[in-house]
Amino acid sequence: HAAGVGGDGGVGVRVRPAVREHVQGGDARQFDLGELVPVAEAIKTPPFPFVAVLLALAALATTAALAFLGPAGTFEELPPPGAVTVAGVEPTADRLPELDLAEPIVVVLGPDAPPADTVELALSVAQIPLSTTVSAEVTGTGGQRTAELRVGNARFTAAGTVAADLRLLDGGSESAAWRFGVTNTAQPWLSVPGAAVVILLLLVLAYAESYLRQLRAGRRKVIGMVALALTGAGLGVGLVGVAWLLTGQQPTTQLVTMVAATGAVAGVAAATAAIKARRRRRILVKLS
Repeated sequence: HAAGVGGDGGVGVRVRPAVREHVQGGDARQFDLGELVPVAEAIKTPPFPFVAVLLALAALATTAALAFLGPAGTFEELPPPGAVTVAGVEPTADRLPELDLAEPIVVVLGPDAPPADTVELALSVAQIPLSTTVSAEVTGTGGQRTAELRVGNARFTAAGTVAADLRLLDGGSESAAWRFGVTNTAQPWLSVPGAAVVILLLLVLAYAESYLRQLRAGRRKVIGMVALALTGAGLGVGLVGVAWLLTGQQPTTQLVTMVAATGAVAGVAAATAAIKARRRRRILVKLS
């Protein structure tokens, strides 16, 4: 309450109402005990997210299958029979020259090879250069024309089976160009691509475990969903790298896109399963 004197001498009073109300408990005799049900029956427990788990496993299996069995790159510009040998081997679709990149690569031009005074060689995988283009002069005549090329700068980048682009130049003009596969005899896992694949897979597994744990704890749902999609795509790319290093299968842009997409689906499905499992566990804990 407050009181004051107005300008006309009157007295004004302001009253601030206060409501105090006590809620009385009900009489147990007013309730029908037959209408009461246990809380566990009144609250429906969400089912275990079997669909999301199965989708994640199926997408993961599809990613691995595509990485090892999907469409791979081919070598369609092979030299004609008798045209050239590389490291003593005539390149074909079924037989690839094996190279020790620490040593010079001997290229021998056969009698059916076009005229050439210079040989150029470059190594790549999935259109990604693994070495600089090296060149060497052709010596000898007839069927004994040879050139020795050194691509020592690719010792640690050209892991496993890679593409070799061989060009013959005559007077500065291209007389022939071929593309075929070669295999680096060095241990692929000790190369830069091998180390990159291993590091990528370890990072993917670490991030996937971290975000799944956060989602099971009920935190960062949106970020976790996006992060697991990205880690799933990274897992697919890493598996393509493993397939390349183990089997020599040439990765392609189409293959990488396919496994990245299926890997992302696996990540989203795993995130969905973790979120639904968290909701189910919360209700079970409250009912217990």
